Amino acid sequence: MSYLSLLSLFPRTSTIINENILRVPHTDIPRYRNHKGNVSINVLAVCDQHMNFIFVLSDWEGSAADSRILHDSVTRPNGLRVPNDFVMDGKPNVHRGSRGRKRVGSKTRRVWSFVEECELMHSLKDLVVKGNKCDNGFRSGYLLILENWLTAKISGTDLKGEPHINSKIHVWKRQYVCLKSMLGISGVGLNSTTYHVDALPEVWDAQIMVDAFTKSLKDKAFTFYA
Repeated sequence: MSYLSLLSLFPRTSTIINENILRVPHTDIPRYRNHKGNVSINVLAVCDQHMNFIFVLSDWEGSAADSRILHDSVTRPNGLRVPNDFVMDGKPNVHRGSRGRKRVGSKTRRVWSFVEECELMHSLKDLVVKGNKCDNGFRSGYLLILENWLTAKISGTDLKGEPHINSKIHVWKRQYVCLKSMLGISGVGLNSTTYHVDALPEVWDAQIMVDAFTKSLKDKAFTFYA
């Protein structure tokens, strides 16, 4: 049985995605088979600060990505509802007086929640499916399309195509180029539980010397990488 602590979705709460091993009819075994060869089903559970369950959802046979599970949970009619001021890793994600933003030097940067990143990733995939992808990126007007989709999916969001979505996509591109370069090095891998890059300190130091941006990959979870 494997456990992955995703994030704290509510103030003083914790969220767990649990892959439970179970028994099913012989004819259903293939669709319940996970990547480890076990027969399992995924469960998402949320507890409050007193460790009382406040949300439980059992679904997703076999293996399923964490981003898919969370996206499916928050988009159901009676699914998981995430307040705008949720806490991640015990720290408020929204700062008093500057909703969803934090100071970086003399500038104010928009802080994205995990749910917002999850919805953006799924929306980008939808753009590809709907034929909006071209050789050099996406077709003209895609930022407005993404903005409208996120506004419809996420209650109360203030995300805009410019500068928020465009900036996030730009950062993701740089991060995943660096990630691909790191994973091409012998002995470097992506942890299947935490989604962090596993590499020796000397490997990190060598890569950072080549590209200083690589330092931003340290301690970062690449939940959406596939």
